[in-house]
Amino acid sequence: MFFMHSRQEIEKNRQFYICMFDSSHQLIQLDKLIDWQWICQKLLPYYSSTRTGRPTVDPLFLIKILVIQGLEGFRSVRFACKQIQCNATYRWFLGISPFQKVPHHSTVSRFLWGRLQGASFWRALHHTQLLTLQAESFIAKETWAADETELKANANKRFRQKLIVPKMVLEKSEDLETINDFRTRQGKKALQPAEPKIEYASTNFSLIDANARLSVKHVERRQFAYFEHRIVDTLHGFIIAIDVTAANIPGHKILPGQVDQLNKLFGAYAKEITLDAGYYNATCAKALFAEKNFFRYPINDRGQKNILNVKEFNLNR
Repeated sequence: MFFMHSRQEIEKNRQFYICMFDSSHQLIQLDKLIDWQWICQKLLPYYSSTRTGRPTVDPLFLIKILVIQGLEGFRSVRFACKQIQCNATYRWFLGISPFQKVPHHSTVSRFLWGRLQGASFWRALHHTQLLTLQAESFIAKETWAADETELKANANKRFRQKLIVPKMVLEKSEDLETINDFRTRQGKKALQPAEPKIEYASTNFSLIDANARLSVKHVERRQFAYFEHRIVDTLHGFIIAIDVTAANIPGHKILPGQVDQLNKLFGAYAKEITLDAGYYNATCAKALFAEKNFFRYPINDRGQKNILNVKEFNLNR
């Protein structure tokens, strides 16, 4: 049975901490800005509509615990729950009485992986906040910056398993057409289509964290990790797109999808996007060039399109 504390109950519980909490804390300021009622409406589809059964833990409590963990930089939900239990400001933010226990960390974990089951709720919440910022003109969409950050997985690299994964290699007809056009202009013979073939690649899986992959980006001896792919609006530094993948998926495979997502959200592309050399990839460039008037790039004296700059993609329409 779905259960949620009313606003009156929360305000009544907060009276117990009237002389104990820090009124200048960022959580207090954040509580005034977030529309918690809207979040409750978005959470309703994840719960049963029947009125029978044991009442659920207030989902807003669980959301607020995750907000505290993120803002305070706590590395685990277990540690965040311990800190909330004995901190008056945190308890005021949750709106629980001093006689009530903080939800157990396992309840928060089950809420994340059992109830929400993915990133759809968080993505919708993030997009709503971005549209609010856009309405207030905080996102100028002049210049975006994209990069990836390595996140170490909680997995020992010694406990791993190497698997041989077959992969079907198919030649793309449009790529062959482009190559043959270039060869024809050079007076060379056109290439014939290649037959599909199967290649075998080895992949290291962690026995502890099956979703992580080995990374050599910052550690020479490798470690199991994830990649966090971000696009940031450089005007105020807001994160406008974020995806977390295994460490064997580079940023140039994620960037085109993120840019398309932002175009659907904002209705326009940025004028410039700054990238490092890790995004210098032909497939990524072709996917970005495929957008309607997405790039304006110079034409040389032979009538051919020049290669794009390694450090910066010019997105002027």
